[in-house]
Amino acid sequence: MRRKEKYLVSVIIACYNAGNYLDACMESLTVQTYRNIEIIVCDDCSSDNSLEKLRKWEQRDNRVTILYNKEHLYAAETRNRCIAASRGELLLIQDIDDISRPERIACLVKAFEKEPSDFISSAMEAFEDNPQKPTKLMKKRKKYPSKKDFLWNLPFFHPSSIFTRECILAVSGYRDAEETQRGQDYDMFMRLYAKGFKGRNISNPLYLYRLDRENIKRRTFRARIGEYKIRKKGFYELGLMPWAFPFVLKPFAAHAVLAVRYFVKWRLPDRKQRDS
Repeated sequence: MRRKEKYLVSVIIACYNAGNYLDACMESLTVQTYRNIEIIVCDDCSSDNSLEKLRKWEQRDNRVTILYNKEHLYAAETRNRCIAASRGELLLIQDIDDISRPERIACLVKAFEKEPSDFISSAMEAFEDNPQKPTKLMKKRKKYPSKKDFLWNLPFFHPSSIFTRECILAVSGYRDAEETQRGQDYDMFMRLYAKGFKGRNISNPLYLYRLDRENIKRRTFRARIGEYKIRKKGFYELGLMPWAFPFVLKPFAAHAVLAVRYFVKWRLPDRKQRDS
């Protein structure tokens, strides 16, 4: 007999122009071994065939609910719409271009039952083209991060995380602002810690994270300016300022390093191919 599934888990997904990827994402969620779920997807005014494909998934599986933005609202407000429409005690984050392993939700729920936390983040495996051939194991070093662990990087993987509904509502979900169009995850985690909520990392690689050229290209200089503002505000709320100010400037150094890596890995080979 199937073990009684105590919690309703609401899967929260923001979708924008993901027609090439969303079928693999949705398939990975509908075949989860943990069945007591609802999948809330909000299409953020996509200009491709994303909404058409999502409607087909809504017809195929009665656990799927599709919302639609009439104008492009970006990820923070789009995820907030999903949260408002959800009913689950636990809220699972999923990016539309990534893939969940079949046992992901079951393992996360078991981790909650074993050791209650406000939120839990799992390890991830990165892939470029083929999710069957991950290229990198991504793990966070600390099981129980402290406030100081936010200085260098976000000490949790946002897309592989699951939250209690209580903690998300306590911080009013994602903050919708110009600077959080890209960094809404960093912002929300810091606000959670500032409110006294705590999370933990588990080592199971339950999530497949797409790390391709398009992913890198989205990390623009404008996004780095947003991260600078998010860090400055968040560090004040965490009580880390003013001595943490040098870490506020970290996004600009990271942008320079990433630009070099992008050029060496993709632009330089492209240039050589054109010249040959």
